[in-house]
Amino acid sequence: MQVLLSAFVNTRTRMQRLRDAKFYYGWIKELTNVNARAILNNNPTIDIGDKFLVEVHGKEKVAIFQAQVSGHAGDDVLLTVIGNVDYRDATESARVSVANVSGVADHDGLEIEIVVQDVSANGMGVIAAQPMRKGTRIRSILHTAFGEIQCTGEVRHAKPDADQFGRFRVGIALDEFDRLASARWKRLYDSAL
Repeated sequence: MQVLLSAFVNTRTRMQRLRDAKFYYGWIKELTNVNARAILNNNPTIDIGDKFLVEVHGKEKVAIFQAQVSGHAGDDVLLTVIGNVDYRDATESARVSVANVSGVADHDGLEIEIVVQDVSANGMGVIAAQPMRKGTRIRSILHTAFGEIQCTGEVRHAKPDADQFGRFRVGIALDEFDRLASARWKRLYDSAL
């Protein structure tokens, strides 16, 4: 089976710098057999020439390769691929970056504004205006280009957002959707791939 590198665009990446084993996370915005462009979280401190082991988590496969930083401006990083890109079967749902999806989450009776940053087949990463506690059940209403999506789930992790003071990064595992919400969620997820 031939793997199309374009299938990895807009999906989650984990990069480990080889000189100190430090991890960086972000999104792949371009990928060829020669070059890659990533947007990394938390204003990374990297240098031109730094070498990384890169994993890109696609829908069906994980792409793995070594790369060297050839340029960067803030969180936008250009990489030169070293050697071949190898592939493994994906063991988890791909997370894809989304834009223009916002809503509210009911967290212990408190309505909290959220902005969805990424989605997977059964979860979402959001930026919340208030902290949320791990293990808490929530109900959300999301506003998308495909219509309103009502969903429930559990907060799996939450921490202050390093990029936005007073905001919080929250990961939510979602319950099964009803039929209409399921169709809208699938369209949202597929549109970002």
